[in-house]
Amino acid sequence: MLVWMSLAHGATPEPSLTPRDCTPSFRAAARPRVPNAASVRVEPYPILIWYDPTHAHSVEMLGDVAATLRASWEVQVDALGFRPPTLPDRFDGPEFDVYLIEYQPFAAYVSADLPYDDASAPDDGFNASTAYMVVDRRLPARWIPSYLAHEFNHVLQYSTDFTEPTLPLWEGTATAAQEWTVGPAGRWELDVPSLQEASRFPTLTGDSYAIWYDYGVGYTFEYGTAFWVRFLDEKHGAGDGRGGARLWANAAQEGPLNEPDAVDAFAATGGGPFGEVLNEFALVRFLTGPDWDPRGLSDAAGWGPSFAVAADPLAAATLEGDHAPSVGAPMITGQVFWELGADVLDSLPEGSRLVLEAPSEEGLATGLMVATWSADGRVGDEGVVGQGSGPERARVELVATGLSRVVVAITNLGPDGWDGDQFSYVEGDQVLRVHLAPPEPIDTTEGLLVGGAGCAHVGPGPVALLVTAAAAALRRTAGRSRAPGR
Repeated sequence: MLVWMSLAHGATPEPSLTPRDCTPSFRAAARPRVPNAASVRVEPYPILIWYDPTHAHSVEMLGDVAATLRASWEVQVDALGFRPPTLPDRFDGPEFDVYLIEYQPFAAYVSADLPYDDASAPDDGFNASTAYMVVDRRLPARWIPSYLAHEFNHVLQYSTDFTEPTLPLWEGTATAAQEWTVGPAGRWELDVPSLQEASRFPTLTGDSYAIWYDYGVGYTFEYGTAFWVRFLDEKHGAGDGRGGARLWANAAQEGPLNEPDAVDAFAATGGGPFGEVLNEFALVRFLTGPDWDPRGLSDAAGWGPSFAVAADPLAAATLEGDHAPSVGAPMITGQVFWELGADVLDSLPEGSRLVLEAPSEEGLATGLMVATWSADGRVGDEGVVGQGSGPERARVELVATGLSRVVVAITNLGPDGWDGDQFSYVEGDQVLRVHLAPPEPIDTTEGLLVGGAGCAHVGPGPVALLVTAAAAALRRTAGRSRAPGR
């Protein structure tokens, strides 16, 4: 639970070297003492910076610290719509306090004040706490903008729902806020490789304190979840950062019961059941670097190989049958990928139909995303949600002729009725089942091939996707986390 720890940020230009600060809040809540304390107010906002005027670097960094804090309030509160810091605080007056002290090298953190209870107005729908920020006074100037923009966002999170227990919601949003606030210097993308290399782990609720220490991957996983925060903002918003504020507003509640939870907030911000929105994200997380096209996140076009998610190649000789992911079984909200290349697709008989399924003998809900590329440059994609291994299993058919590439993603959506507050580090049993079916007459309408009662969503040109009626119906109902108004 984040209520028992400080929120710390130590991101460096090398994400694999990100220092960790696990300072428990019972230590951080005792506000630090500043030797020879002096203060300066950051006009026009109620922000007070405490520093030691006899320490040369504290004086040198003061201007950059003040400028970043001013920009953070102006952008994140005034422009993007995050809740402002809760004031007056419980310590020394009406301002939000920032302390420049000798702390852990090149680190910063934000902590709530004791006692841990709601300081906002009754019945306002929020759990709000006053908070303060500590910055190591040795912090290099080039890191001040991203660090302080990140930490200031944590202050606003404490003012929205300080009881929220899901770490990606905190760190993913604060990391995304770096670039919303200070532009390219924010470098929000640095930790995306940690998310991508650990794709089978819980995308929405996982964190490195379990993943890295238990499995040796995903060292800065929760910071890398800025990828899906940015996805929500860009693909389900205007791409201006307001999606981050909506995400936190959708997660907020008053009182101890964590409903809505982080999964509910993800679904509400994405405008649909969380399985459908995760199918969309599966496509976006694949489309990076050389694989990028306009369906992907705009920033991802120039990313290098470390930002790619692993996809198992499927060979023609072993195409039919069940394929387990080489990275391991997906945990709840985790995602795994496969790819069919032109060599496999060209070897199939003319008019062959590929049947792609994601059965679960344990009865788990499953997202199945299929993306296609044709030889003439056209693209398409479809996502369905199914359950179990019977007629309601996730299933997509496509006509292989003319396709140059197919990518498939499976998302484990958990047992029926799974809620975002429940344990998510549970491996599923889903496999990718591939079956080759003989050609059959296909009705073509403006290039889109239609079968049964379901039809495909396509990109700029036609693509041969067939969605079964059962799966098309299930995608509207299965695998939901409980959320109001859905």
